[in-house]
Amino acid sequence: SEVSIRANQDSSVELFFDNSKKFETTNTGVTVTGSLNVNQTDDSNGIKIYGYDDRSAYSGNIYIDSSGNLQIRQTHGAGSGYIQIHAENYLELVAGSLIYTQANFRIYDAGQLSLGNSGDYKIKYNVASDNLIIHTNDNKGITLDNVGNATFTDQAFATTATSSGDGSSTLTTKGYVDGLITGATIYRGAWDPSGG
Repeated sequence: SEVSIRANQDSSVELFFDNSKKFETTNTGVTVTGSLNVNQTDDSNGIKIYGYDDRSAYSGNIYIDSSGNLQIRQTHGAGSGYIQIHAENYLELVAGSLIYTQANFRIYDAGQLSLGNSGDYKIKYNVASDNLIIHTNDNKGITLDNVGNATFTDQAFATTATSSGDGSSTLTTKGYVDGLITGATIYRGAWDPSGG
């Protein structure tokens, strides 16, 4: 005969499907083997998780809204809660577009924004020197300090000489940038308009 329900004295309760255990109570909660399907009874009634002890008024909710979109929401008693996602290595988001609709997008001191499949470009805040760094992955680019000065690395300019030989029509020449930025340290190192 097949077992459907097994109640163990002073221990677990087990539920079976076709003699295969799918659900079991434990001393810390329950264990589900296989898929857990939730059929909502309304547009915001999905899976709700409440906090422990004095945080019992705080909750998180996962559900499908009236437009068919997946929602992950949290309610914090003090109105200042947030959602944390921790990954052992990295977090990968796969979507056609990533849209952020709030006022601020914050990256803390130790982090940086990397762009490109190989992290070809990076934007980061250097807390030690209190400046913003916009560089390629081989550290070529621009550094902005906290009073608005911009410093380019020696390799930041790739000039193309014109027929006059001075490269004056190239947007990346020092003379052109000097005309745009006044009173800033925009270049370090010897300047050679020929690109040599």
